[in-house]
Order: sequence, then C-alpha cells, then structure tokens
Amino acid sequence: MISISHSIGEDDLYIPLLTTVITATDRGLVSRRIACTPYCSPTLDVLLFEIIFPLMCFNNDDQVLWDEDPHEYVRKGYDIIEDLYSSKTASMDFVTELVRKRGKGNFPKFIQFIVGIFNRYGEAPLEQKPYRQKDVALLAFGTLCDKLRQTEPYKSELENMLVQHVFPEFSSPAGHLRAKAAWAAGQYANINFSDQTSFDV
Repeated sequence: MISISHSIGEDDLYIPLLTTVITATDRGLVSRRIACTPYCSPTLDVLLFEIIFPLMCFNNDDQVLWDEDPHEYVRKGYDIIEDLYSSKTASMDFVTELVRKRGKGNFPKFIQFIVGIFNRYGEAPLEQKPYRQKDVALLAFGTLCDKLRQTEPYKSELENMLVQHVFPEFSSPAGHLRAKAAWAAGQYANINFSDQTSFDV
C-alpha cells in the first residue's frame, strides 16, 4: 500500500486524490471489457458497502456547513466545479455505473441495502434515527431514478417508496433531510401517481 504524505495539507491532496482513485476504479472495475473483472468481482461487496457507501454519507463537514450556511450547502450540491473534487460525487458515479453495466447481481443487492436503511430509520425512535444514513439513502434513491423507473419490480413500487420514505421527510427535524427529500422527490416529478392523494403531503 502506498503511503502519501499530507505535508502539503490534507485538503489540498487527499480529496482530489481519493476522487481520482474512485474514478479510475469506476472506469476499470465496472467496465465490461476489463480483463481482471472476474478476479475483482468477489471484492465488490467490500468496495461498495464498506468504502464507497461511507464516502457518500452526510459527514461532519456537511453538518458544519449546513449549520453555518444551509444556502451554501445546497449550492455546492449543484456546483459542477465542486463535483470534480467531490469524493461523494465520484462514489455516486461509481454506483451509477455499477448498476448500469453490472446491474444483474449488484442492483438488487444495493437497493435491498437502501431499503434496509429506510426500514431501520422508520422503526427507530426519534432520538435514535440514523439521519445521516437516511440522507445517503435518499441520495441513492434519487440518483438511481432512471434505472428504478425502468426496472421491475421497483418501477411498480416507486409511488409507495415516495409516500413511505421520501414525503415524510418534508417535515423532518433535520434540515438537511428536508432538503434531500425535496431533491429526491423532484427526480420523480414526472411519474404518474395512481392515488392522487399521494400529493397531499
């Protein structure tokens, strides 16, 4: 393992380097043409759930920025330049490419993982709710909207998912969850609801 000095400043080196590593892994491991993929595939669960997923989570820096300047927090989420240096964006891009190119085994597994977070959040008492994990679950749910809208059985369950797990966060005590829920709902704005009362939120 290569050890990298942080003498020039962790923020100057670590985040861009981490983003580059994730992007390279994305383009190599996820590619259908890569020769080593059969050997790397058994490690995908570790890579996805123990490395990539934590990088996508709402973290301490996010919390500080939200508390100090929520407008800036939201702005950064739509800043193309920020995305170039964001390990969170690189991680979500990895997941998107993984489910697009190697979705047969990985997509159901990842969605089951996200639904598990939704369910644990719903069952937890208010003071013990995993707000940060719910935030990243909403991020994943919104980012994978195209795949979810095209794939059964998820396509048929989108309305229930929105009603049960997204709309309730419009009144969340955690402001960043309200913002993320509004964003996630917007990704599904053009789906046809079978029950129009679903809009009564």
